[in-house]
Amino acid sequence: MIRVGVLGASGLLGCWLVPYLRQKPEFQVVTFGRSPDADCRVDFDSNELPESLLRLEIDVVINLAALADVDRCQREADEAYRANVKVCEEIAVFLDRRPEAFCVQVSTDHFYDGPGAKREEETVFLNTYAVTKYAGELALANRRSVILRTNFFGRANGGRKPSFSDTIVNSFRTGQKMQLFTDAYFSPLHWSTLVEIMGQILLAPKFGVFNLGSTTFLSKADFSLSLIEKIGLPASNYVLT
Repeated sequence: MIRVGVLGASGLLGCWLVPYLRQKPEFQVVTFGRSPDADCRVDFDSNELPESLLRLEIDVVINLAALADVDRCQREADEAYRANVKVCEEIAVFLDRRPEAFCVQVSTDHFYDGPGAKREEETVFLNTYAVTKYAGELALANRRSVILRTNFFGRANGGRKPSFSDTIVNSFRTGQKMQLFTDAYFSPLHWSTLVEIMGQILLAPKFGVFNLGSTTFLSKADFSLSLIEKIGLPASNYVLT
């Protein structure tokens, strides 16, 4: 049985990934974090994470912990460093001390700009969020790590904060005016696809940096309008920018 340690298990992706993995007989899941619901309470600012991972003999670390609020990262660079870089540095310490273990790092697609397919090396850094997520990748470089540059959509589970698609649906349902961006492109996966792929990675990892997304791309404006059309909401009270 593979002992999987999940950091950031209470977030949008974690609230779907953890139940998915726990129904699989191949995995024993241990959640780490500050939340009272975590199996192992850890303060990521205290340098105690490597010892906790070692003590529980974790085979694979899945790092979902991050500060993904782009505007907040811009305002609070120190907090962005602690959430997006320091945690990865702590995981690197663990990997150095338990060389048979490996890490799955969920990164971001914010390294790319403009429409069309992008190769992993075609990175741009438009904000502090992107810089700190890339620095987190570098902290795990040359170690047994699978780094996934990805974006996902789907409703939040268990009363968590609204996802991007939740926000779109709620805004159109309530008639709140929406600003839709025609110049922001992405290739998102539904969370169900992403967690299934991550389950496969745990069983047969290939180490390196990988773009993980859909085969086509679209603007976030087109995504929003397609979503509300799919669920039968009227496309009104929005502005394209």
